[in-house]
Amino acid sequence: MNEKRLQKIAIEASEQSGRGNIPTIEPIMGLKESADFCIGRTYANTIAFHTEGEKWTRQVRSDLIQEGPIAVFIGPEGGWSPDEIALFHENDVKVRCLGPQVLRSETAVVAALSQVVFGN
Repeated sequence: MNEKRLQKIAIEASEQSGRGNIPTIEPIMGLKESADFCIGRTYANTIAFHTEGEKWTRQVRSDLIQEGPIAVFIGPEGGWSPDEIALFHENDVKVRCLGPQVLRSETAVVAALSQVVFGN
């Protein structure tokens, strides 16, 4: 998907939902660049969801929301590789679990945002 199309989708979705601001669509980048970007933008929390991550709890959510902006990484089909998980740990990206089931990427986005917004 190209960035212009993604920006158009973001604008239309914001208008449709009555959102007051439009999400920023950043340039497409690799995982390392993305982790560096999130840390460089001082997101209070950067989270990667993975089936073997730490359990997601109400307390985890409460702590995240109080600390400020959140960046979320959703894995590719087939999951994160051991090297990618190591990269997250090296960059202080918290690895959390949505449960034991394996979700499709598009489903994982909805599940992750539901946890971040509404808790468990």
